[in-house]
Amino acid sequence: MKYTITLKRHFIKGLVAFELPDEMYRENLARVLRACKEKNNDYVTVTVATPRKPRTLKENNKYWAMVQELAIFTGGDMDDVSRGIKCRAIARGYPYTIDPISKRPEPVSSADTNTAEMALLIETAYEVGADLHYIFREV
Repeated sequence: MKYTITLKRHFIKGLVAFELPDEMYRENLARVLRACKEKNNDYVTVTVATPRKPRTLKENNKYWAMVQELAIFTGGDMDDVSRGIKCRAIARGYPYTIDPISKRPEPVSSADTNTAEMALLIETAYEVGADLHYIFREV
């Protein structure tokens, strides 16, 4: 069982403590902690990472509108066009994993991007459009 949540950290008398979230999230957290107590002798796995700012709906809509325009212009499939943009964006710092079989970089899904990574995709889409001599409608 896994539950991901962003919490505020506090130091209290040399211990690290986390501020409990709103009531809405407490039940989910309590469910996971109960399962840990019952099945794992009260041990929990904690992963600490910097919070990420997920992409906005506006950015997502703009990117996919651009992908759609390029797909129509080139006669290609939207998923293929998006993958091409993401592969090209890797050179600009877009995140990727290495495929264990082909050993080639595989760009991460745009659903998992933050605002900076989505901006890279949008900039790269403009670059691809320019290379194809295509002018985007403003979305």
